[in-house]
Amino acid sequence: MVEISTDGGKSWSPAGFMGENLPTAWRQWATQISAKSGSTIKVMARAMDGRGDVQPVEARANASGYANNSIQVVSFRVA
Repeated sequence: MVEISTDGGKSWSPAGFMGENLPTAWRQWATQISAKSGSTIKVMARAMDGRGDVQPVEARANASGYANNSIQVVSFRVA
């Protein structure tokens, strides 16, 4: 499952998967959001596995800096 948030993680909405579901493969997803022309939007996306585990909001520190599985935030300006 993939969920998106446009309010800083206060609320989450499901996104839809696209394409074939293959074991251990990346999946594309899509969703629609409402945005006003000229506004800047910050979108957060998080994945949930079959056990219900979700990505953490912040990266967990480790000595090598690997395994950053945290939620990423993407900002864009609406034309």
